[in-house]
Amino acid sequence: MRRVIRTSIAIIKDNLNSPIAVFFVLLFPVMLALTFALGFGGLASSLTVPVYVSGHEANEVAQALNATGLFSVHLGGNTSVVKFGAVFVNVTEGGATIYYPPYAEKYVSVVEYSVANALSKANYSFSTVRLSSPYSYQAYVLTGTIGAMVMSNGVFGVTGVAATYYRDKLIERLAASPLKDYEWALSLMIYEVVISFASAIAIGLAGLAIGVPLRASLGLVAFVVLGTFVFAGLGAIIYGLTPKDRVFLANTVATVVTFPLMFASNSFYPSYVVPMPFRLFVEYQPLSLFNDVLRSVTLGVPTSPYVAMGLVVGGLAMLGIGINMLKLRE
Repeated sequence: MRRVIRTSIAIIKDNLNSPIAVFFVLLFPVMLALTFALGFGGLASSLTVPVYVSGHEANEVAQALNATGLFSVHLGGNTSVVKFGAVFVNVTEGGATIYYPPYAEKYVSVVEYSVANALSKANYSFSTVRLSSPYSYQAYVLTGTIGAMVMSNGVFGVTGVAATYYRDKLIERLAASPLKDYEWALSLMIYEVVISFASAIAIGLAGLAIGVPLRASLGLVAFVVLGTFVFAGLGAIIYGLTPKDRVFLANTVATVVTFPLMFASNSFYPSYVVPMPFRLFVEYQPLSLFNDVLRSVTLGVPTSPYVAMGLVVGGLAMLGIGINMLKLRE
């Protein structure tokens, strides 16, 4: 274990001495989080209330709500949108049910008036349901960015470091040392965990700066480690399957895999805004499932225990695969 620790420290010092690596580990995650949390809807959500309308004559109701200037109106959705701070209106011929988060209670009467006016019914039956809203849009984006950085750090950290060391013939020098194959793999995995936590801390500090604190816990620590193993294992598979005479293709493949997973996930927007059948991919791809667990342990939003159990099993399995694929001696 002593060789693993020493090798891990050497990898960390070697790679974090690079300004480019520091940018992508610390500054890029913060820029990405703040861009989506503030620039792409966060500020707008604080000025207008998002409302989702579904059911009977939804188009007419949406137009009436939009005309008030108070709401950002969308068609479709379900009661789960309330978790993200939105109002959901389910319209039927006989009445409408309004589901809303606590902060939007003062807008309920306006919603009722707009719905009745849109349907030209003075005596229209309304029922209201107040639901808890455990997190805001900004908190949603911050936790999703942590997940996205865990994935990109895991995949690119393995392919980038391993390919660079192979190119610079450092792998040959390590192979000539007493360091065992599994010790090299574990050292590289520890490096990925360190940079994942560095990115998560930077994002957490950015959240504090904009008034959106994220709850730290042992669960968060454990699942960041397991998530890093999952995606570092994916990086190890990419690197291991790449012909060593063209080893830098591993970074290209990593890019092709990582960016679709990042932006076709629930990292920056909820899956219900995506039309079917693409929504199924967004909801059930690995990064989205990992984000669900992160939001559970940081924001207190319940998720299926099977997802958390799957992450535990997947993390340990991918750790084993990574150790098997990251060979010093071919």
